[in-house]
Amino acid sequence: MNGEGTIAAAIQMVSCGGIEQNFKDALSHLNYAVMERGANLLVYPENFLCFGKSEQSNLAKNLPYYLEKFQRIAADLSVTLVLGSMPTYTREDGSQTDGRFRSASFVINKLGDICAQYDKIHLFDVDINDAQGCYRESDDFEPGGAIKVVEASGCYLGLSICYDLRFPSLFQELRLAGANVIVVPAAFTKVTGKAHWEVLLRARAIETQSYVVAANQGGQHDDQRETWGHSMIVNPWGEIIAKHEVGKGVCSAKLDFDQLLDIRASIPVNQYD
Repeated sequence: MNGEGTIAAAIQMVSCGGIEQNFKDALSHLNYAVMERGANLLVYPENFLCFGKSEQSNLAKNLPYYLEKFQRIAADLSVTLVLGSMPTYTREDGSQTDGRFRSASFVINKLGDICAQYDKIHLFDVDINDAQGCYRESDDFEPGGAIKVVEASGCYLGLSICYDLRFPSLFQELRLAGANVIVVPAAFTKVTGKAHWEVLLRARAIETQSYVVAANQGGQHDDQRETWGHSMIVNPWGEIIAKHEVGKGVCSAKLDFDQLLDIRASIPVNQYD
């Protein structure tokens, strides 16, 4: 697949606790990205339908309902959707979790088929100098264990979620597995995002000589949680070719795979692997 005609869109949201309102916002952004920007590869941020703990169980129990809705939409519009992340009790191999959720990203192709589930490997257990201070994602989620590359929308998508961005070895594994576009659904905090978001995304693009499509949450969610935004698309040379800074919105760009092949041929870093 050569990716000819692939137009990627990173959808930035400021998700609240209400699943249905988030769903309506997600559809509104999707329609705009497709109808106004011509996008056929759309990436949502982490926790885009449910931000915070209050609705996680409800969403996990009703996940088939929302997946079916997105499947119909993808088929009707002939687009590929990367559903940022959602809580599920079912691992990617079909087995049940230990009672905690998995943070799962689902890829739905233009035929409306779920062609991949990626379960977040690196969980956000950190201490940050912000209003919340302590984040312990592993209290509620169990980690995934397998990388995922899937063929869709004219390219090979490498899947990651948020905190995975800080682990370059994961991205190298995705490149070696054939990825030429790596998606990063995220909910980077304002503090960590301001410091590291852009530089990490550009570094991962340069290191893997791949496109990086990063969809972040971008605003004030409650009294304690504020996310950085600055969703962006970075080309394999490390250049930012599209960005949406603050609040809800969409950034989009056509992916040039001839440029990608030229970069990989001129600087053949993988010859040493």
